Amino acid sequence: MKNTIRLFALITLIGVCGCATVGGGGATDEELILQQLTVWSNALQNDEVDAAMAIYSEDAVGFQGSDKEGIADFFHGASESGDLADIDFIIDEATVTVTGLTAEVSPVVIVGDFGEFEMVFLMEKEDGTWLIIGQEGTD
Repeated sequence: MKNTIRLFALITLIGVCGCATVGGGGATDEELILQQLTVWSNALQNDEVDAAMAIYSEDAVGFQGSDKEGIADFFHGASESGDLADIDFIIDEATVTVTGLTAEVSPVVIVGDFGEFEMVFLMEKEDGTWLIIGQEGTD
């Protein structure tokens, strides 16, 4: 009987300790989204347009209704003309609002020789990964 009680206590202790560690250290959706946008901005700052485009959903809609290919063309043009050379992105001050499998990130501030403007990014969780599905300037 004593052995049964000890075994039960040990199993209970292992279960409690295991529950305290399972899933306790993972990043939140908000953190994952900001990480994705940081990867995106770092890629653009390093003229790695294809790496930046990997953060976009195949169904992404960009400026003036452009599709993913149009967004890539825009960034490739900006890269070739040197417009991405001195651009900065302020992401860490943005607010992330998650609603189920979609999220809005605003404002992402973009600063360069052209001045400063704010963007809103729409994100969607696809197969466990947060991807950009839309972006637009704020008024």
